Amino acid sequence: MSTPSLSRIRSRSVVTRLAQLGVAGVLLTSCTTSAVPSATPLTGVPSIGISVPLQRIGCTLSNTCVALGANNAGVGPSTVAEYRATSGRWVGLVTPSSVAAQFNTASCWASDCLIGGAEASGNLLWDFHAPSHLVTALAGPIGGVDLVALDCVAVDTCIALDFDAGGALRLSSTLDGGTTWTTPGVIAWAQGDSIGALACHSTNDCLVGVNTASGGVVLKVTHDGGTTWSALDAAASWRSLDAMTCRTRSCVALVTRGGVQRLVRSTTFGQTWRGADLTARASALACTSLRRCVLVGASTTGVPWLAQVSGEVVTVRSLKYVPTPLVDVACGTTACAAVAVTTVLALRP
Repeated sequence: MSTPSLSRIRSRSVVTRLAQLGVAGVLLTSCTTSAVPSATPLTGVPSIGISVPLQRIGCTLSNTCVALGANNAGVGPSTVAEYRATSGRWVGLVTPSSVAAQFNTASCWASDCLIGGAEASGNLLWDFHAPSHLVTALAGPIGGVDLVALDCVAVDTCIALDFDAGGALRLSSTLDGGTTWTTPGVIAWAQGDSIGALACHSTNDCLVGVNTASGGVVLKVTHDGGTTWSALDAAASWRSLDAMTCRTRSCVALVTRGGVQRLVRSTTFGQTWRGADLTARASALACTSLRRCVLVGASTTGVPWLAQVSGEVVTVRSLKYVPTPLVDVACGTTACAAVAVTTVLALRP
């Protein structure tokens, strides 16, 4: 079970830029759009550490969500974290000491979330334990300097993509919640490209997509933990891969083709895809199930934008007290949460 809230980072980001807003909905089984507006607004809440911009959010499968932010301006606190209690109130967390922190990715199982990124000393890896509301620092894959993607597929079982000091992209996994990691394996075919997405359904079976400097996408699959890779021709027409999540062999992705973003689905673990063009454009994707998802982004005028996917229809939700564009979204089994730089909000899609 993966949590697809995939990271936006520097030039090697797991997602792309914030986005355009068009009509309110799209029928996913065709190439025609259909407006499906929703009058009920979602209400944002100011973040606790309002001077520290939020960057990432993760939600456990038991629906506890944690939001994290970092500020490297040299004034005030450098990191902030808060979680959503069962009452719906957001509560501040004590964070580990960190220098020059950057949060890139988060992925969760029922009780915990792993949060990955970079700090002055190398890879940043934190664990949020929801039952005790504690955040602790972990070592992360050996020799890494920038942890760019995480996908947790079972209790304590996660896969990571990171870069080493020489700029090599590497794949590794943990079976004990991030305490220890396998020796990272270099993904030779992806060197020099920006990360589009990581999505797995076991430590052996993963999809990795990269956005190439020539303006295309390379999507490959491994069934042996990264020892060998096979190219998937279905991505040949894509110009960018913006986000992807998989559960067993079924996947949902945001891609760009012909200058238009598409929300696409696969039931063959990436071998074939089908979907439809979006006249809106999203920057992040998260799902409670592969039929119920949430997209977030911003309009061409910078207006925050959020839409829900239910079956074949995308419904744009009106937003209240959300002053800046939404930058990330995550879901548990029934609830989702999204963040802007100074705002958190929650919903049930």
